[in-house]
Amino acid sequence: MLGKELQDYARDRFEGRLALLDDVTRARATATVDASADEDEACLLRYLFGTLPLSDVLDVEPGVLVSYVRHALMLRRGLGWTRELPEPLFVHFVLCPRVNNEPLTDCRPPLWSELHERVTGLNEHEAVLEINYWCAQMATYQASDGRTLGPLAVLASGDGRCGEESTFLVSALRSVGIPARQIYTPWWAHCDDNHAWVEAYADGGWHYLGACEPEEVLDRGWFTNAAGRALMMGSTVYSDFALDQLGGEDAGRNGCTHLIGVTPSYAKTTRLVVRVRDEAGAPIEGATVCLEILNSAQWAPATCLVTDATGQAGVSVGLGGLRVRVSSGGRMAWRTVDTAELSELDFVLGERGAGVGADAAGGSDGSYRPEPGSWQWPCAVTSGDALSWCDVDVRAPEDHPAPSCRPTPEQLERGRGRKAQMDELRRKRVAGFLAEGARLAEDLTARASQEDRELVEHFMRLAFGNTDEVARFLAGDSASGGATGGGARSAAGTLEADRLELLSTLSDKDFRDLRADVLEEQLQGARVVRERTLAYLAAQGMGPDEAQGIYERDVLCPRVSLEHLTPWRTPLQAWLRDELDPSELASMRDDPRAVWDWLTRNVGFDEHQDLAKLAGGPVGALRGRHASPVTRATLFVALCRCLGLPARVNPESLAPELFEDGRFVPVQEPPRPSSRKLRLLASEGTKSCFVDWTLGRLQAYTERGGQGSLGFPSLELWGTSADEGGLTLELPLGTWRLVSTTRLPNGNQQASEAIFRLGEGEGELELPLRTRVPKASDMLQDIPLPELELHAADGSAARASDALRRGGTGRGIIAFLEESEEPTEHLLNELREQAGQLHEAGLGLLLVCRSPKAYDDPTLMRALGALGSALVLFDDFDGLPERLARRMYANPEKLPLMLLVQPCDKAGEDGTAGATDDGAVFRGLYAVGGYNVGSVALALRLAQLT
Repeated sequence: MLGKELQDYARDRFEGRLALLDDVTRARATATVDASADEDEACLLRYLFGTLPLSDVLDVEPGVLVSYVRHALMLRRGLGWTRELPEPLFVHFVLCPRVNNEPLTDCRPPLWSELHERVTGLNEHEAVLEINYWCAQMATYQASDGRTLGPLAVLASGDGRCGEESTFLVSALRSVGIPARQIYTPWWAHCDDNHAWVEAYADGGWHYLGACEPEEVLDRGWFTNAAGRALMMGSTVYSDFALDQLGGEDAGRNGCTHLIGVTPSYAKTTRLVVRVRDEAGAPIEGATVCLEILNSAQWAPATCLVTDATGQAGVSVGLGGLRVRVSSGGRMAWRTVDTAELSELDFVLGERGAGVGADAAGGSDGSYRPEPGSWQWPCAVTSGDALSWCDVDVRAPEDHPAPSCRPTPEQLERGRGRKAQMDELRRKRVAGFLAEGARLAEDLTARASQEDRELVEHFMRLAFGNTDEVARFLAGDSASGGATGGGARSAAGTLEADRLELLSTLSDKDFRDLRADVLEEQLQGARVVRERTLAYLAAQGMGPDEAQGIYERDVLCPRVSLEHLTPWRTPLQAWLRDELDPSELASMRDDPRAVWDWLTRNVGFDEHQDLAKLAGGPVGALRGRHASPVTRATLFVALCRCLGLPARVNPESLAPELFEDGRFVPVQEPPRPSSRKLRLLASEGTKSCFVDWTLGRLQAYTERGGQGSLGFPSLELWGTSADEGGLTLELPLGTWRLVSTTRLPNGNQQASEAIFRLGEGEGELELPLRTRVPKASDMLQDIPLPELELHAADGSAARASDALRRGGTGRGIIAFLEESEEPTEHLLNELREQAGQLHEAGLGLLLVCRSPKAYDDPTLMRALGALGSALVLFDDFDGLPERLARRMYANPEKLPLMLLVQPCDKAGEDGTAGATDDGAVFRGLYAVGGYNVGSVALALRLAQLT
């Protein structure tokens, strides 16, 4: 059934991959393929073994891949919509097990059993919509950490972040043979965030939808407007088979994957062409071209391209401000451009040290002049006064909604009803999880202390549908195949302390997909080295309580970073005991740097066979002698913990660290590297890293796609803030870049950059953070908004435009309130204080509450007494405030929501505001979600400008 082109491709990739595998994995992969009597099955197994990230081949049991292949062939042979698919769409978007960086588990058969009857008799379009309703019944959005849950864990959880929801929906669609892919924008251009959604292939084309956010039509989602403003959007595929037939363009490589760019499907675009040559005019082949978007106060890479033999690279991008950074052979240049004005760039990379093309002043040609032979600037900065700032204005793409399908009023009503039904079913389902967890907690803690009882109840609430696994581990039923029964309890009936200690080291998300047998293996392995660890820490002068805390966090804990929990202690301890020379093992016990040295010599990484940020398991990495940087750090920490030596991955630098002389130190650097203290000063309020500023050191490194690069990767200082008192950091000597930015409501940014050399010196170097203050006119937006259908206290229908015309001009402020909550109280007080100015400005005022019970709030009543003509209307807040906030690019998760609006230019027959052809009644000028001091005063100033 499968074509010769695919068969030849799969065979070539499989044979090439075998040469890279260790003996055990090679034999396992070969035996799996040879055991298949079905040639199509064998072909697809070769394809998966040959194209999936190498860490997957090392970590995943072959039987899991066999299940994916057999399920895909069942769909190909048995379902009409799958049978008729072009082969490239089938292998990339139905067969492929991986969507994101989720754990690969055998999820397709369970999803099929849930869904196939539900979609029987439906066409493709209807099936996609129905499956998304089912996904909404199972899960809703919830922010969490960066580890991605697999589809079955989301199913057992009831929620997930957008990357997990989209992975869930893609997996569900693929399980019934409908091609699906995750679409994501690595960084929005108009706000500090990113997003992932789904495209499904139906009726001969790709259609987008929000995962677990069902609608009655395709090509519609809350992100429709945001996507129309994006600079880059794409989907990851895990091989280069027939890339030109996938619907999109090859937009860059990330390790063993390719990014299929789909930006032209959503936004106005141009093809950005970059040409790189040397000083003699010859093209430079293989130069790295990184496209960077200013997001979260850092220049964050959206994709990296590599120049061809003509020295050229190109890709379609949205129309807005981005930075193009080019590097090759230790040389670097960059330029910030507005692609609406300039889409062809030429770079000249001279000899090393000859110059770095940049935005900032330094030479008459706009380039910096470092010292010959180095990338350090001529002199070190000795004080904040010597810091030279360069201002950079970055324009976000204009508001331009992506192509979408507008539902009819009947469809909207039906969709709201079905969504409410799915939400209620999900809430009942989650309530059942919590009730079962409470029952299990009561059984486990019948004779436990009050403290232990509260802790177990907390664990069970975190586990949702995975409470059985938590209970099995706490009861010891997973030990020795369950032979111990309740052996994890003492004679008095209390739970074993180290079981509670181990669970206390896990993240909230871990409880949703942990397995009792994995934790049991981890616990038993840690018990073997506990006394050794405590003795090691006591020798460093640490007291018993402090030593116990270090043991729990940095030895007992089965989690190192964002890898998936696996049973690694027994195999790693066996390797240390059986495979190493005794003298080598002794040296590792004496100094864990010997562990890192061994890994550096013996464990490599091929950027074109894997993903740099995909965290593989320690056992597969050690056996296969292959590990990405993040996996190697994880493996180092795991080996140290097997030796009873505390170790961790630094949460800021992500570097592996060992515990030495009472503190954690980087294993890759000398114990006390040359460094200097730097103090950042913020003169106006608190400024947070990755919100207002970032700091990065100039260095050579490898991009995620395996491209060699030179740049300023940001320090991972999440949650760190500077204020008037300053933030002190101890930094390695070298060349650094400090970036600060102010984000405007229209999405544009006013940024400043300073590049400086941190040299040796005494005392702290104080550097002020530059914060640019925008003009009031910079805060204006012009966003078309529809009529707001509300209701009065008696339940009768009411319209926002009618309410605002009571102010005389149709202009005014609309505020969605959460009465009795502190942010709303502040807004109401400010409205009351500014009542006279609002009247003089001719602004109408519409306050929207959930119900007439709002009149019981004294703050609201005081405000209404002062405001006079203000009108109160009502809405159930089921979706309107969030939709308006997203449309205005304000924070959709916070109330109150305040909008400054004016009527559209087009008027109705009676001279009052009327809907324009696109359905807009208002122009949104300004919006804020949550209360900011001075919001009303700012709205008044902006109203004067219009």
